[in-house]
Amino acid sequence: MENLKMSGVFTLKIDNTVKGLSANQLDAVTLLVSGMTYAEAAGRLGVSERTVRRYMADPAFKEALAILREQVSQMASNMLIARMANAVAVLVEIMQNPPERHGALRMNAATKILDYAFKVRNQDAAEGRLKRLEEAVAALGTPEEEQSVGAVISSLKEYGYGSDM
Repeated sequence: MENLKMSGVFTLKIDNTVKGLSANQLDAVTLLVSGMTYAEAAGRLGVSERTVRRYMADPAFKEALAILREQVSQMASNMLIARMANAVAVLVEIMQNPPERHGALRMNAATKILDYAFKVRNQDAAEGRLKRLEEAVAALGTPEEEQSVGAVISSLKEYGYGSDM
């Protein structure tokens, strides 16, 4: 299992996916997950942008990238949800007491944390529902039933439900 550090906040783990990836490919995965473009990652690695694009054609590289993106997303979601209680406490404190010098900033930060945390919860719930629908389609026996439920799932994906669209 390979551990990758990202900006001192996250330690990401890639299991069997790293087999066959070079050190440069692992670094490219980390840079791309951190938000860099192909050109920026290539510049940081000292390779051409075309090389980074070739990495993207490698199934193991794409799998490692997908695993790390999911880990980053999950960690960020967990951090937001973990801070919901603190955000509510800040809002209650500001509501009950006259705002001090930084009250507006604290209130804004607390509100944003709650907004993002609720969006994450809603997205997780929608993904769970979509997964259950997909499992139900897989369990169906007749092609006609599969096609009609499959069309519903395709429509849901078009509207942004589900993470593996």
